[in-house]
Amino acid sequence: MNQSGDSSLSSRGGTTGATAACILVVEDGLIMARDIERRLTTMGYRSAGVAATGEDAVRKARDNHPDLVLMDVNLKGPIDGIQAAQQIRLAADIPIVYVTGYSDDATLLRARVTEPFGFVLKPFDERELRTTIEIALYRHQVNRRLRESEQRYRAIVEQHAEAMKKEHLLVDQETRDQLHAYTCSLMDLLQIITDVKPRAASADSSALANRLRGIFDVYARVYRSKQPLEVEKHLHALTAELFKRHGRSRLTYKVDAEPCTLNSETAVGILLILRELLHNVVRHAYPDGARGDVTVELRQKGEGKVMLRVADGGTGLRKDVDPHRPKNVGFHFVNHLVRQLKGTLECKRESGTAIVVTFPSLP
Repeated sequence: MNQSGDSSLSSRGGTTGATAACILVVEDGLIMARDIERRLTTMGYRSAGVAATGEDAVRKARDNHPDLVLMDVNLKGPIDGIQAAQQIRLAADIPIVYVTGYSDDATLLRARVTEPFGFVLKPFDERELRTTIEIALYRHQVNRRLRESEQRYRAIVEQHAEAMKKEHLLVDQETRDQLHAYTCSLMDLLQIITDVKPRAASADSSALANRLRGIFDVYARVYRSKQPLEVEKHLHALTAELFKRHGRSRLTYKVDAEPCTLNSETAVGILLILRELLHNVVRHAYPDGARGDVTVELRQKGEGKVMLRVADGGTGLRKDVDPHRPKNVGFHFVNHLVRQLKGTLECKRESGTAIVVTFPSLP
């Protein structure tokens, strides 16, 4: 039966929690159905019964709450296996694995719409059947943890949005719309991380809350400012505040920013990138209390380009860290923002690390 909490897969039959997975067999051939049921029992699974029609399958899925349904595609009666699977999918969170003797394109196309967790073609052997079931159960568990993480993240986003409205930081509809776009972008990135490492991501609520607070602060900073926007002043202020907030008196910093005319959207992107890069420097560039310096530069380049450079003389990025193919949320977010600005990101590893972002002044 469906269980809550983390799950693992045993070497003898898939498990949900501490219980062997319970599987409903849907097959209109009685002999074939009983044979599949016997094989599943031999492999260590429990039986949730046998259904011979689509209507019976929907009813037993609703009443017995199996962990997985093995569904024959071609069933006699008013609804076939694909239609039954669609009804089960809409009514319950139960993974479907199709068992069929047909592999034509039309059948596969119809079945794919129901988002099945696997296909097994008849005739099959026990190893093939078991492997498909194990993968389906695991994917379903991962997807469930992902949904739970998304719900927690969404709750944090909504709580912070409501708090900011009460503080009158969101001053107009345009600001709210753009803030929503950026928080949705962050949610997309976190979904990617959660999909790769679902268990680790579930513990990231505090880090997410801090990152969201930073996003709100940047938006408030930009949209409260007078126009035209003097982004160089915001670079100075944001850098000073970040180093003060983290109490990194052992680190010295220099901001060398030329006056640049940027619209509010571009300024938000640049400040968010700066925030992520400085956080990375503060946390990793100078370990064990080492002293060091950090440089922030903003330069006008030719052909309407602007360059942001954040450099340190610390230990540098590890060789296995690729900022363009990141494994952490921070660089994922930076890459996403660079793409939004239609810019480029370059990493230089000489005498520490320098991250250079070049982008058009008017995207």
